[in-house]
Amino acid sequence: MKKEIFAVGNAHLDPVWLWQWGEGLQAARATFQSALDRIAEHDEFVFTCAGSGIYQWIEITDPQMFREIQRAVEEGRWVLVGGWWLQPDCNIPSGESFVRHSLYGQRYLLEKFGRCATVGYNVDSFGHSWSLPQILRKSGMDSYVFMRPGPHENPDIPGRLFRWEGLDGSSVLAFQIPYQYNLEGERLAQRWEDIVEEANDQQPMMLFYGVGNHGGGPTKASIAFLDEKKKGDEVSLRFSSPEEYFARVRKLGITPPVYPNELQHHASGCYSVHSEIKRDNRQAEAALEAAEKWAVIAAANTEYAYPAQELTRAWQGVLFNQFHDIMAGTSLESAYIQAKNLHGYALQLGDEVGEFARQAIAGQIDTTRQEGVPLILWNSTSWPRTEVVTAELQWREQEIEVVDLEGNPIPTQVMAPEAAIAPGSRVKIAFPATVPALGYRGYWAVPKVRTTGNDPSAVIVRTNGMENQYLRVEFDVATGALISLFDKTLGLEMLASPGRAVVCDDDSDTWSHGVFSFPNQVGQFDGAEVRIMEAGPVRGRIRIITKFQNSTLRQDYILAAGCRYLDCQATIDWREQHQLMKLTFPVNVTEPTATYEIAYGHITRPCDGEEEPGQRWVDLTGTHRASGTTCGLTLANDCKYSFDITDSEIRMTVLRSPAYAHHIPRRLEPGDEVEYIDQGQQRFAYRLLPHRGGISSGEFSAPRAGVELNSPLVVREDYRHSGPLAPEASFGSTSQPQVHLAVVKQAEDGQQAIVIRAWETSGQDLAEPVAISVMGYRFTAKFLAHEIKTFLLSQGLVTETDLLERPLTD
Repeated sequence: MKKEIFAVGNAHLDPVWLWQWGEGLQAARATFQSALDRIAEHDEFVFTCAGSGIYQWIEITDPQMFREIQRAVEEGRWVLVGGWWLQPDCNIPSGESFVRHSLYGQRYLLEKFGRCATVGYNVDSFGHSWSLPQILRKSGMDSYVFMRPGPHENPDIPGRLFRWEGLDGSSVLAFQIPYQYNLEGERLAQRWEDIVEEANDQQPMMLFYGVGNHGGGPTKASIAFLDEKKKGDEVSLRFSSPEEYFARVRKLGITPPVYPNELQHHASGCYSVHSEIKRDNRQAEAALEAAEKWAVIAAANTEYAYPAQELTRAWQGVLFNQFHDIMAGTSLESAYIQAKNLHGYALQLGDEVGEFARQAIAGQIDTTRQEGVPLILWNSTSWPRTEVVTAELQWREQEIEVVDLEGNPIPTQVMAPEAAIAPGSRVKIAFPATVPALGYRGYWAVPKVRTTGNDPSAVIVRTNGMENQYLRVEFDVATGALISLFDKTLGLEMLASPGRAVVCDDDSDTWSHGVFSFPNQVGQFDGAEVRIMEAGPVRGRIRIITKFQNSTLRQDYILAAGCRYLDCQATIDWREQHQLMKLTFPVNVTEPTATYEIAYGHITRPCDGEEEPGQRWVDLTGTHRASGTTCGLTLANDCKYSFDITDSEIRMTVLRSPAYAHHIPRRLEPGDEVEYIDQGQQRFAYRLLPHRGGISSGEFSAPRAGVELNSPLVVREDYRHSGPLAPEASFGSTSQPQVHLAVVKQAEDGQQAIVIRAWETSGQDLAEPVAISVMGYRFTAKFLAHEIKTFLLSQGLVTETDLLERPLTD
């Protein structure tokens, strides 16, 4: 029996990389015309290409070419794969971003070509999150094609063809491209024998050929080369597609080995390089998710019109910037100016929609319950929140305090406003507040006429530390290190040794090709300047400024009354090259388990010091060295994605500073005209949360902690007016804390329908059905570990759907 080889003619198109997007558009146009020419010339040639966003470019710029592509698709000569908006980085985007790649990508293909893709396709992405199989399956795709990591980077992957099983148990057939996705010319001829050798008569093989990256596609010479190989006796070669290949595998009844893990690692430096693109991505994702929720609520309660087209366009801009060479930080410096503009549009649109929607709702709220200036607090998460908030408002009275719905005074702390102005016109205040799930609650600012005294939970602030009823923190005033994080409830010291900001050597290229850890520490930030910035009844704030060579780190540590966590708002002015900075927190436990948030899930990994991708939180739990108690420390962040855990030490990579778009084997020499990444000032925030038990134990939830830091409560001053809405309301919640209501949006197919998405966050099957309440709809659903569920709410009916908002069929 001859070996079967499926020759996949393709063009990998990087819309941005070593060029800006306008050049990428031109390359796409030229590539697609070339593919159409090859189809016309060769009766058997088949072309494959992914990326709905690329097809949209052609539809806009060359409708005639687009119609020719539609005909070629209908004839089976042009095969649609991928089903996503583009081929993104597959570690950095949130779970919801991956869903939107499918939602907008597949629906575009269905609208324009009458079909969805069945094969997921990310041939050049630098690693693949373990949550993807579930997202692929629930988006109509049962197969997956990738190339990185290669066998030399992850030898545990059990062959070219395998069944990839996700963290929830969903699985897809997966194929690891041999050698390159863009074999052409001499490289195709050189690799032909290798590919034939890898093939066998029991299992077909795919060969990917066609000029790629800057486009190009299959050449006449390569097609002629393969025509010649078809004449041989050793192989049965056909011009084909991944879709046909996987169909053949199933027809043959092949049972490939199962790989139940993430697909890592390749180019580990991409998890951290170019802080700005990653921060803007995180903020845009959060802004658009919150905006959709408030827009749905406003449309149901006011005359506000849900801006569906604007939100879709903003999301598609975020998805474009998640293209792997953009989000990974490996493109040209000039390309990031364009990417920032695109993120700016999404951020502004998200801010506008959220603000318009909330203030439309606010206009319907009865704010006359108490005297004074109404303050409306907004919570976009699906659980009630109690935390300290800050607000600025116009205020000309002598003193100020806040009262709740019943008129009870609340401890209020007065601080300097952001503007450097004389007292008497604006004031900034902090006060503790409770806001219901996916809802709002009114408070009132009033002139202070009584002395309320310090709350028993008030914060004690000293030069070298702070303390509330739950935590005591101490700093080394000489070095600036965090030397103690003592949990008073547990009676345990959570740090084994001081937490520091350290610097490591990094002479790798922009990707960190061949580098999987950064162990070479060369220094640390030191020489502290310590100042008490706030010391009041509600919160304390200590500023610590340290230096390393030409760089300065300013960290504002904040401990609030009644809070079980320590916040830090940091600003780094970085002036080093070929080095990286990490924050380190040695946790006082043995037998540690390291858990990282990934897209719509979490994963445990070895504590071996390898650089790992993560999202809003990472946790280290183990046995306390002194007490034997099971406890841990969660580190949440607002814009970072790269970590390593060595033994019992959490290390978060804050930044890297290689040259822009530097690729080995070129070596940089002194005097080379290059620009370096992450130079200058940037801001980030993190939160330290000690806890008993694991990541979801009792009242503690690491997944909630990550969401809360990235979705802060919003406080907005209003004015006194009557209205049909009560001064407190909740529009959505779940009965079990492990299930988060991540999305509330208008359905793609109807203005009167709502789509919600919920996911199980603890990693455990839930024994009892979860009650979900949204906008007057109440229903129950069973959730398994890590499960994502989507529901369509319309005309009083609840219908479970896939991620494309299509009703599930039995």
